[in-house]
Amino acid sequence: MFFIHLFYIFMLSDKIKVFQNCARINFEKDGYLKPAIIAEYYNSEVKIFGAEFENSEDKENFSKFLQKEIIEKQLVEYIFVAESWMSNYDSDGSFVKKIEALTMTHCSKFLPYELGYYSEIERSSTGDYVRLKDWVEFGKTFASGNFCNLFQKCSYNWN
Repeated sequence: MFFIHLFYIFMLSDKIKVFQNCARINFEKDGYLKPAIIAEYYNSEVKIFGAEFENSEDKENFSKFLQKEIIEKQLVEYIFVAESWMSNYDSDGSFVKKIEALTMTHCSKFLPYELGYYSEIERSSTGDYVRLKDWVEFGKTFASGNFCNLFQKCSYNWN
């Protein structure tokens, strides 16, 4: 079992780069990217779920769906990608600026933390130009939110 766990972690970096490239292509083509979850199961099956939400209840229901997938169908890792707003702060903690970004969070049964990535969005004032800057890894995160820490939030008895 230990080698299987390493195999999943080893494959992660290749998958992240592929999904980042796909996100860039789609975002720059359309000017936006709908939220999505890319899910991988213990049997190596990969599913992509659109994740559009009207309200907090929709997010909570989708979170419960993912927890059910973890418990009943052996979901082992997922990547959540969405547009979001991020704030930058100086070293002294004072607010610098707010940036619009495409974010990607990877959650895995095999890791006690999440891995986070973002790409700042550049838009022209006229709206006819949009592009993503280079992806930045902000490393291990202990984020909160509906789709973070789901492996810790639910109980499952499979190895």
